[in-house]
Formats: sequence, structure tokens, C-alpha cells
Amino acid sequence: MKFYKLAFIGIFSIFCTNIYCQTFSKQQQLPQGHWVYDFLEALFAEQKAVNPALQAPLSIAELNLYLSSIDYDSLSENAKNLYVEIYSFFNSFPFMFRKGKVGAGAQFSLHPNFIAKTNENVDFTFAPYTALSSYSYDDEQTNSSIVFPLFMDFGDIIAIESVPYFGKTLYHLVEHGNIKTNILTPNKNSFTDVKYAYGSAGYTFDTWGFTVSAGKGGITEGRTQTGSIIYNSTFQTDGYVELEAYSSFLKYTMDVIQIDQNQRWFYFHRLNFSPFKWIRMGISEGTLVNGSFEARYLNPLVFMHGFFGWTTYIQNRSKDEQEIYVESDYCAYFAATVDFVPTKNLRFYLLFAQDEIQSFAELNASPAAMTVPDGLGFQLGAEYTLLRPNGAFWTYTAEGIYTTPFLYIKQLPSCSLYKNIGTNLNAWIGTPFGPDSIGFETKASYKSRRFSFDAEYLFVAHGTNSFNLFNNQVIIKDDDGNEHIYYSYYPSVAYNIYQKYKLKGMTYEEAVSLARSYLLTGTVQFSNTISASAKYTFNDHWSINGKAAYTFVFNNKNIQDNFAQSLELTLAFTFNLFGKTKFW
Repeated sequence: MKFYKLAFIGIFSIFCTNIYCQTFSKQQQLPQGHWVYDFLEALFAEQKAVNPALQAPLSIAELNLYLSSIDYDSLSENAKNLYVEIYSFFNSFPFMFRKGKVGAGAQFSLHPNFIAKTNENVDFTFAPYTALSSYSYDDEQTNSSIVFPLFMDFGDIIAIESVPYFGKTLYHLVEHGNIKTNILTPNKNSFTDVKYAYGSAGYTFDTWGFTVSAGKGGITEGRTQTGSIIYNSTFQTDGYVELEAYSSFLKYTMDVIQIDQNQRWFYFHRLNFSPFKWIRMGISEGTLVNGSFEARYLNPLVFMHGFFGWTTYIQNRSKDEQEIYVESDYCAYFAATVDFVPTKNLRFYLLFAQDEIQSFAELNASPAAMTVPDGLGFQLGAEYTLLRPNGAFWTYTAEGIYTTPFLYIKQLPSCSLYKNIGTNLNAWIGTPFGPDSIGFETKASYKSRRFSFDAEYLFVAHGTNSFNLFNNQVIIKDDDGNEHIYYSYYPSVAYNIYQKYKLKGMTYEEAVSLARSYLLTGTVQFSNTISASAKYTFNDHWSINGKAAYTFVFNNKNIQDNFAQSLELTLAFTFNLFGKTKFW
């Protein structure tokens, strides 16, 4: 074959494939927010059954197993349209270089956007780690300006995908200023960043399958509107390794997650079970260790709490730190979920997360236990789906969430369930609202082949522990003139500082009052956002979407009687050079 023909095929393979609209491997993983999860939810809801796809990302093979468990003939005509859309997507393939069962390809698309708000003192609504975050926000409106995914397939057994990009990070987009764009600038771009990357290997048998994967990017436990209180994809870790064994009624997942380069590891075991098709229950156990990797936490069914880590890692601290912190470099985590479909098209869900609960026995046995706060939270929601002809449907949701002032927070930042991603910006393991918050969202969504529309109202109340908590430190000189620096935000730590040095910290009564209270702390910020967004696809190349959001905040920035309001407008375009085969 002549050189110019080879060059043409190479260029064509790079630009014409669309990874988001076609599947390149059965082991390809779909990230949280992909339309397939919404469609599966609608199908299972019509069957009066809980959708097993309540985690993300999941492989095409696993999702196809769940799809095959649905009785196609029993579906309504509207639901059959959705079933066909998913089935067609699973069986549509991009143009790839292939030799036998091995293939490779790439994609290229443009996503320029323009964002403006009227008040610099009110946060943008799109960043998942700001007070006004609405996690359901369309990613295309804040996507990177240039995206070029790369992918490989080895016989539908192994899939490798990486999505590098040009463009600003969300951190740069929420910096000071009222007018933003994700288009590259000379000094603020993220050329070397990868939005989403993984390698996945697995196989599916008739009724079950397994997957082993390693990736960079968020995982999610539970299907919610504002982000999972247990584990949310906005927790921007450095990487994870995951093992899954799944069927339509039973699933086990084990994750080893490297939170950051400072050797913080999170070991996460999850078990989900459906005794009946209309209910699904899950339990999760996690252990965070600020230290070297440990194989003992990989045992699939050992209760990790039984390793008594809260007494182990503190031994590596100085004698003074042992007296002040008591525990360090370790956090135990527990969570539970229940999804319930009582009638056709209606799903209720409840999520619970905790990192600390002082039992009545502990409180009665030790006065010091009274200064250790409970860290827990609840998330409750309802979702109703109304199918329409030709693959269109409405979804109505309402969701409430509550987190105590010290959920995700322990004695030291190193053993708290968060990652610092910028100046005074934290990504929490669960809800983007973070600790010390109460939130409510109601939303109506419409989706059709060419047009989609969302309207929502979001209310969030934040106590002072939601912001800049880890900046609270004290510097104390001992009798020998030596300086000691302690984090002083945790009640039991503040009390121990007072006991030891008598100069700073909290009295016992003050520490108990803060630790035992479930009320939001300090001056509470009350945020309200009313928004509407829409997307329209003109043809196989072009689509446009936009959002208008009005926000009004009482006690803005936790300052008493500080009222602020802002109007935010977003306009975004998507251009695929050689088009795509499906709108979805």
C-alpha cells in the first residue's frame, strides 16, 4: 500500500472515532454520569426492580450482564426504545486499527466554553469542591477545551484507555475573576494532565463475571443526585486498583486507593446484595493509613477494624504528640446503603456513612470519650421516571443530605478523609458539600434524542467546619523553650492541649459541648441556587449547551448578615471533527 494511503488511514483513525458514543472493548469502563446508567435505571424501575449498576465506573461486560437480566418482552414500547439504544451502543464499534483480536484507536474533540458571573464574592456553581456545588452539573460545560482519548483492546479481555487533554483544571477555573474560559492560556493550562485513565481486565460467564482494574479518576458508591455521601468521584485521588466479582444479585468489590504521593492509602471493601429484585442492600468498610502499604488490609472478609490501627500508628509519634492526639495516621470508615423500589418507576434510597461513633458504653466508661465527636451522615432521596415515546423520558428527583461537623475529619489532616487540591480547597471522600452541612435538592430532567433540559433548586447550609478547618493550629513553647505545633480543630485534641499546657485549647466543658453537638458550627452560611440548563445537538458534528444559575447566599463566607447574590451564565460548544454515529 502506498504511503499516502497509509497516512490517510492513520489520520482518519485518529479523528473520526468517538469513544463516548461507541464501545471499543467489552472491558471498556464507563465513568460516573454516563447516559447508560440513566437508561438502565429507567428500565429497572419499570420492572419494579433495583438497578444493580449502583457503582461506577463499570465495564461494558458487567453492564451488559445487567441488561440481559431484563425481560425485553415484558417492557413497554417506550422502555423497549431505551433497551435498543443501550444494546446498540454496546454493539457499535469505532474505527480502529485491528489485527486479529487486537486493536487501537484514538479520538479528538473540541469543548470550548465561556462562563461569567456578576459577583466575584459568590462561588461558581460548577466546581465539585465549592460550597455551591451541584454535582449533577453537565461536565461538558466545564470540560477541557481539547480532549484526545487513546484506547486499546486485547480480545475483549483487556482494555486500556487514557484521556489526556489541553485546558485549564477546575482549580484554575474557580480562581478569582468573574469571566472564565477553559481555552488554553500561556501560564494556566494542564497539558500534562490526564482526565481519566485505566487498564481493565476481566471476563463474563453466563450469570457472573469478574474485573481487575487500575486507574486514575473517581469511583462512586451509590446512585445519587448531589454526589454520594459514601464515596464520590470528586475525591481526586492519585490512583486505585480494584477487584470486582459480580452477578445481578450479588457483588463484592475491593479497592486499594493511593490518595496522594505522601503515602496515604485507603483500603475499601464493599458488598452489595439483592435478596429480592425490589430491594438492594450494601455495606462498606474502609481503612485509611498514613504510612507504607500493608497487605493485611487486602483480606477480602476480615473486619479491618479488628487490626486495632488506632493504637498502632500513634506509636510512631513523639511522646508529646501521643499525649495530645491519642490516635493518629489512621481512620476507620463504615457505610451502608439501601435502595428500594416499592412500585413501578419509583426508587427510594438511603445512604449512611461514619468514621467515628462513641457508644454509650464508651461514654459511660471514660470522661475523655465525651470529647471525641461523632462523625456520621445520612443521605435520603427519591427518583421517579416517566417514559415518553421515541426514547425520551422525564426524571423527577428530590434528595436531602446531612453531615455532622466532624464527618470525614479526624485528629490530624493526614488521617482525615480528604485530599487538598489547592489553596483552601479540599476534595472530601464523599459528598462535595463536605462535613458540617445540610443540603436539599429537587430536580426535573428531560432527555430526548436531540434535546435535554434540567431545572433544579439547591439549598445548602454550611457550618464553619466546612471551610479551612485544617488551618487551625497552635504554637506552644514548653518549659525548655522548645516549640510545639499542634492542630487544634478537634475537640479532644484541643482539650488535651489545655490539659497539658493550661494556656491554649479548650476546657473540658467547651470540648464536650462541641463534640456532643450535632448542630452546624459557628455562623452558618445558607446558600440557594435556582438553575436551568439545556443541550441541543444540531448534527453529528456540533452541539451546544448552556446554563443559567441565580444564587443568593445569607451569611456569605460565614460572615453574619453578609448577604450576596450572583447570576452565572455558561455557554459551551462541542465539536467532533468527523461526527459521531449516535447522539447519546
